[in-house]
Amino acid sequence: MGLSAAIFVNKEFKGRNFVRLILYMPIMISGVIMGAIQYYIFNYENGVLNNILNLFGVGNIYWMETGPRAVMIITLINSWQAMGFCMLIYLAGLQNIPKMYQEAALLDGATKRQIFFKVKLPLLMPAVTTAVITNLIGGFKLYDIIVTLTNGGPNRKSLSLSYYISLLYFSDEKAGYSSAVGIALFVIIFLVAVPINHYLRSREVEY
Repeated sequence: MGLSAAIFVNKEFKGRNFVRLILYMPIMISGVIMGAIQYYIFNYENGVLNNILNLFGVGNIYWMETGPRAVMIITLINSWQAMGFCMLIYLAGLQNIPKMYQEAALLDGATKRQIFFKVKLPLLMPAVTTAVITNLIGGFKLYDIIVTLTNGGPNRKSLSLSYYISLLYFSDEKAGYSSAVGIALFVIIFLVAVPINHYLRSREVEY
């Protein structure tokens, strides 16, 4: 989503800076406030979505009835909120690519699709590495949106490890278990992030 937005706002058109601002705005809202806003959108009673459906004669839908559905909604909201941050990273990468490479590819008869995948994307790999690793770690540490949107429900099926650590310590009063899960979270992030970072950096090219 961030890469698509960056490609779009990198083009010359009227109102481009305004579009950039609109796409970036969600990341300026804290996760707690974003979760609270989305709660009133997806709420079963008097939620915005259900109120709209009621106008067309459709009954209320329990949007977060199951754990997978709640996780999907949380993922979509978090992805939308992080899109603006990724857009800035990719936009900086796109504007840092020398135009001579694209012009040389055009002279060789390359299509726009070939230019993107054979020229732009390889040169964008440093930006891809930064965006992927940052959002990967942020996803593992996700906490605030879950607290205000689902509170871990239904039946703790939409918990993140960060929120689970909080519940273990403050609600279940299991300080030792909470510490152990915290260490496990660090190990998981390390074991996942390091190989991905190494792979993405190996795909980078110099120019």
